[in-house]
Amino acid sequence: MRTLTVKHIFIGLFCVTIVILLLFIHPSTPPARGILEVSGSSTVDLGEFPADRGRKLAFKLMNTGNSDLTLRKIKKDCLCLITTVNKRTIEPGSEATLYVRLRANSTSGDFRYNIRVYCDQSSSPLTLTLSGKAVPFINVQPSAHMYIGHILPQHIIRKEFILKAPQNDVRFGAPVMYGAGKEHCSCELISDGERQWRLALVFSGGKTGRPIDLREKVPVIDPPGQAAVRLNIKGWRGLQMRCSPSIISIPARIPDNYELTFSLKISGDKAPDPAKFSFPEIPGISFSCRKQQNNVFTVSVGFTPGEMKLPPPRLFNIKINYPDSTPGIVIFKIDDEISPLIN
Repeated sequence: MRTLTVKHIFIGLFCVTIVILLLFIHPSTPPARGILEVSGSSTVDLGEFPADRGRKLAFKLMNTGNSDLTLRKIKKDCLCLITTVNKRTIEPGSEATLYVRLRANSTSGDFRYNIRVYCDQSSSPLTLTLSGKAVPFINVQPSAHMYIGHILPQHIIRKEFILKAPQNDVRFGAPVMYGAGKEHCSCELISDGERQWRLALVFSGGKTGRPIDLREKVPVIDPPGQAAVRLNIKGWRGLQMRCSPSIISIPARIPDNYELTFSLKISGDKAPDPAKFSFPEIPGISFSCRKQQNNVFTVSVGFTPGEMKLPPPRLFNIKINYPDSTPGIVIFKIDDEISPLIN
């Protein structure tokens, strides 16, 4: 039998070392893939600027991979942004330019919009962010958006917007009103001096249970080219009643002296009277109401199965009324089969 010598051992170790070195010198080739990245920051803050002048900027899109990539689509948070790209296919190590334009008079106040760029090499988009503050030509106080709360049918309320101009000789056109509730609202534009106006709105009660969602447009005649002042007024005619939970499950076979509770909340009345709630008269079902806190009430529902004479649906509604309020609706859901006790 042949014995191993030191020479043989040395040759074996040398061969193993060569194999290991070759593995490190010639690693497996990575798959071809394009990688989309942005050169520099992906977030741009435009700062504060006049809304009527708009803004332009550009992002550099780079391919840091080892294969071509193709830009598929660009999604924007706002239609006020217009985007164009100088090329769709980006070679490895090359870049494309994404031009972004924020249209004049298309937004106002603080904003933050995202632009998502999709390519054929990844399902996840490259997200770019644009932020800033567009200062409108006409300053609206306290805000261009107002919530007027609840208006009862017998009430008339007056709300005002203050319009401040940055210069003299500003002229407005006639205000235009549209949206839900305009038939019960009147408005008047009153000058308070050379640079300030009051837009007074008077709301009267209408049919209870209707939303108020008004849009007010005040055109700027002079100087020309300025965007109209746009206001939004929201509210509600009458009170609102909400039940929680709105769907309640009851057993198919109701035991004697069975009782459940739910909550009622009246919005728009600071001190609602529990005696004014009107519950339906249903044989075998009794209702009692007690005040829990402020405008929240607890309703207890008692069941007497032997006296119940209900039709056999799986669901039936309980309607609660309150003066000048939308009704509250609670749905009773019967589990499994209808009990013979409530035929």
